[in-house]
Amino acid sequence: TPLGIYIHVPFCRKRCHFCYFRVYTDKEAKEIRAYVDAVLQELKTYSQKPFLDGRKPQFLYMGGGTPSYLSISQLEVLRKEIHNTLSWDDMEEVTFECEPSTVNPKKLQALKDFGVTRLSFGVENFTDDILSINGRAHLSKEIYRAYDFAREIGFNQINIDLIAGMINETWENWEYNIKKTI
Repeated sequence: TPLGIYIHVPFCRKRCHFCYFRVYTDKEAKEIRAYVDAVLQELKTYSQKPFLDGRKPQFLYMGGGTPSYLSISQLEVLRKEIHNTLSWDDMEEVTFECEPSTVNPKKLQALKDFGVTRLSFGVENFTDDILSINGRAHLSKEIYRAYDFAREIGFNQINIDLIAGMINETWENWEYNIKKTI
């Protein structure tokens, strides 16, 4: 049976108005590091259980919240300890969710070094007014900037999330978003 691992990162720069997930916008680096350490300890504990012992994961998905909210040093701790805990011999895909305004070339390079093979950008909409009224932390210029940075770093697999039915969205706006995506 293929083994996949999901790591939830419940931190965000701000809470979007439509969000119903358990996320935190008020945590400092020390609290985030404590969470990262707890996730790694849980992973180590499970890796020693009979149902996981010796199994090699085929994929890792980091979602949230906003995993790209983590600092480069927090990402490096995660990378080192995950690699020390699990075999990556059979790893086919490592997906990492990103909010466009939280990435820059240095962070994207850290993700590449981590082993990330697919980025998932939480675009949601390409229209600044709709992004703002729905409480998103980014605007459209940051979407394009993040995408260009990711391509320059060498990410070949990039997907985006769109949300249909956002406040003030119209049918024409939805068509515009689909055309921009294509």
